[in-house]
Amino acid sequence: MPNYIEARFNTAQPTFSEGEERRLAALSRIAHSLSSALDLDDALIQMLDAAIELTNAGRGFLVLLEEDAASWSLRAARNNDQVTLPAQDLEPYRTVIADALSGDASRLIADAGSDLRSSESEPAVRPAPGAIMVAPLLVGSRKIGAILMDSRLPEAPFTQSELELLKICAAQTALKIENDRLQQAVQNASLAKSRFVSIVSHELRVPMTSIKGYADLLRQGVVGSLTAQQTEFVDIIRNNVERMSILVSDLADINRIETGRLFLETAPIALADQVEDILTSLQSKFAEKQHWFTTDIPADLPVINTDPLRLMQVLTNLINNACKYTPAGGEIQILAVDQGDGVRIEVVDNGIGISSEDQARLFTQFFRSDDSVVREEPGWGLGLSVSKLLIELMGGELGFSSTLGSGSTFWFRLPYEPKPAVDDA
Repeated sequence: MPNYIEARFNTAQPTFSEGEERRLAALSRIAHSLSSALDLDDALIQMLDAAIELTNAGRGFLVLLEEDAASWSLRAARNNDQVTLPAQDLEPYRTVIADALSGDASRLIADAGSDLRSSESEPAVRPAPGAIMVAPLLVGSRKIGAILMDSRLPEAPFTQSELELLKICAAQTALKIENDRLQQAVQNASLAKSRFVSIVSHELRVPMTSIKGYADLLRQGVVGSLTAQQTEFVDIIRNNVERMSILVSDLADINRIETGRLFLETAPIALADQVEDILTSLQSKFAEKQHWFTTDIPADLPVINTDPLRLMQVLTNLINNACKYTPAGGEIQILAVDQGDGVRIEVVDNGIGISSEDQARLFTQFFRSDDSVVREEPGWGLGLSVSKLLIELMGGELGFSSTLGSGSTFWFRLPYEPKPAVDDA
């Protein structure tokens, strides 16, 4: 009677023939080359070498359709000695490849030399006797190219099993090529966006400065006194130029952060002094809405080594938001807590709060709530996203908690000392 326990827990590894081991190794190399961060051409050459070995081919060719899908070009050609072949070696198979690109089926031809598709070709470019197989590169139902293998040995024809392996290679290769194209398209779009924002930001600053300057001159009565209505109109012009200036500045900051061109200029900062400067600059807004302000910043709080202008920008955004969305007579608190290696700063209000739906999109660029109270306040929906990016650039994190109708707390944490730059070398 067989020993069931021994059979059940037998951990002996399965054995493979030499051919099976070679094919497994080739499949592993194909997967590695197509999933690596190699240049696409290098990855395709490695894939083709492994596919030639996997299918016992003599040579392999990979062609890709051009963007207009009306023509194709050779992208890689290799033999089983891993030598790159000249383009003319593909000439005998142009008819077969064209046929594969016009349909969507893989094909195995036992003898290319006697295949009817080649009979109309000139003798000089007819295929030599031997088996070939071809598989289209498909992304969904869209063809982007094809892989062709030839045996060059009549006595060693391909089998259906090897055609199935080629189809697997073709499917994986198509995904690699399409992913590479999509990544390139994203990079190109990002570069185009970056250039556009840079140009627009630069071109808008000059006329905005001019408009603001002339509005100030009119406001000062340089060309004569203004009526009350004229003064109101000039103030509207100036306020809207200020809004546009903030928009341009925020767009430029986002662009520089995303492209790695925004650099911090660190200096020791006394947080209490900086908060006092911000509150002084915003005093007229607080007075207009009769807000109660309290601060709790420990006198012995260590100095923060970070960019003072960027820290002021973040604090101003958060305090200004608290002021905007807290009704008249409301309370706003600014708290700082020493956390040993860093400081946590909170801006707390008892304002309108944020709905759960809006919370999920709060840091999305250009997002503004549909709440009518929010819409009444001027803004572009960039301040919070810029603040988050800046805090993260300074080595910290920014978050919030909020209850609709009860108020919000926006907080960020910064290390006292900036993290040392990582040397990628």
